[in-house]
Amino acid sequence: MRVTEYSTQQAAEKLGITKTTLLRWLRQKLLPPVKTMPLPGGGIWRIWTDAHINAARKIKGSLKPGPKPRARKAKAKPA
Repeated sequence: MRVTEYSTQQAAEKLGITKTTLLRWLRQKLLPPVKTMPLPGGGIWRIWTDAHINAARKIKGSLKPGPKPRARKAKAKPA
């Protein structure tokens, strides 16, 4: 049986999220690592499978939609 492979853009479209969101989840280690292939010029091609997409669907289902609050920087106290 052949495994279906997707680009990052294709995987994001299947999930109904942006490519940026998918890469953020990968960077935050919310998803299992994907297979990568170096590209000429220093880029990286990420290869997603149905298993990765199913894992991302679980993450998507567990998160609330909409913008997330940003961490606030502590203000310096006046001297």
